Amino acid sequence: MTNREPSQSPPRSAKPSSKRAMLVLGIAGVCLLAGGIAGSRWYKSRRVQPAVGDCDSREECGALCDRKDLLGCTRLATLYWFPKSGHRDLAKAESLYKEACDAGEPMGCFSLGRMYQDAAALRDKVASAPDLLKRAAEGFDRRCNEGRAQACLDLASMYIAGRGVERSTEKAGALQSKAAPILERECTSGDARSCSSLSFLAWSGTGIPKDARRSYDLGERACELGDKRACTRVGSEFLMGRQEMEKDLSRAARVFRRACDLGDMTGCHTLARLYHDGSGVALDLKEAAALQKKACDAEYPAACRELGRMFGEGEGVKKDAGQQAELYQREVSIRARRCSEESADDCEELSRNYRTGGFGVRIDPGRAREFEESEMRYRQENCDAGLLNDCTAMRLRLEGRPSQGDRMRAIRERECQLGVKEQCRFLSREKQ
Repeated sequence: MTNREPSQSPPRSAKPSSKRAMLVLGIAGVCLLAGGIAGSRWYKSRRVQPAVGDCDSREECGALCDRKDLLGCTRLATLYWFPKSGHRDLAKAESLYKEACDAGEPMGCFSLGRMYQDAAALRDKVASAPDLLKRAAEGFDRRCNEGRAQACLDLASMYIAGRGVERSTEKAGALQSKAAPILERECTSGDARSCSSLSFLAWSGTGIPKDARRSYDLGERACELGDKRACTRVGSEFLMGRQEMEKDLSRAARVFRRACDLGDMTGCHTLARLYHDGSGVALDLKEAAALQKKACDAEYPAACRELGRMFGEGEGVKKDAGQQAELYQREVSIRARRCSEESADDCEELSRNYRTGGFGVRIDPGRAREFEESEMRYRQENCDAGLLNDCTAMRLRLEGRPSQGDRMRAIRERECQLGVKEQCRFLSREKQ
């Protein structure tokens, strides 16, 4: 869905933290509709047209919402519900969703209904969810019949998950088939989001024939047109390779260059690693260092660590132990600030650093324990708010600890409540 977050319908399995897998960046990737990929000079001259409601921060989304962009308002609400940084504000999220819903935006109705179902603190309002989800389904259906492809896909997602409507893969497939020719036209006309949506249909074989290579082509087209999320998705696929598509490091490098040019620091960091290793591009340690510096300056902590290591080894830069120490400390400072802003992943990384030592950090079991406690507290809060990935991450961390049996059971119950049937079955077997 347009306003989708990790736990939104249909539910997704928990993905590994990007800190754990530096180069494994996403799921099915995707490429140009026809012909080869254009050069980076053409890329840089291409004007990117942002989609309605397309924003990544509270500031950006707030500006859209102030201009009465209702999808921007729903995206802003989601960032208050599942903040990237800063504190969660369920009341603010609820108010924004309600405002969008009342103004006729079906995604606002859907998200508010989902919030009442999933957020533990708002379960007293769950009785209102069916009506909100019904309004959402009716709104998506109306827009779908008006020829708006994304609304068809949003309604299809509701049928796939059985949220607000009776689960039906047949109806979902029919809606996806209805959306496909519209997406084709819009993608050909230069709409990045339509190319990206069509690439997922081609990958899954829902609504249109399954075609992995076409999916890659469409994803790269979306990247070319300015969808930086598509860049990292398709780049990861070219980087790792799949049975359906062999590894292609030169294409990976071109796509990550585009992502970096679009301001995606994961793209800059990954491209730097490719230059460092001479993978898909000529080995160029100076370029690798420059790209890591760009990402570090934008507070991408893994880039600060890698640049520090390069200063320690004298790779692409003059060997400088002082710079190495400063960069290692900068990584720690960035993560510590983000941990204090309730970023569980950064707390987890700091806990690991203090537990194992290295990269400018001395082993300190006490600090490691403090950061782990913060991580688990934030994951619990996220789980309570309805973020399935954090429920699962907590359970995986606690497995094998007999003293945590009661907490493990509570987490499984929460996962079951959020739609993980495997955990529902586990709990049922446990009671027998």
